[in-house]
Amino acid sequence: FKIGKDEYAITTVEKILGSNQKYLPAYILMADHLAKNGDKIKAIEYLQQCLKIQPSYRHARERLLQLTKN
Repeated sequence: FKIGKDEYAITTVEKILGSNQKYLPAYILMADHLAKNGDKIKAIEYLQQCLKIQPSYRHARERLLQLTKN
């Protein structure tokens, strides 16, 4: 996250998703953060949620492919 503090950033992204579940970049941000901090399973879950909303979202498909390869 580029906001500064991880806890604040996570809270902000969760608020965004709480008010607008179709804001797809928020899923990518959260998945990237989770993967970076070792929670690969949860990151994959966020990407899968994103792809349920918009199956053609290229960024989510690419991130999911990267996480499942490793």
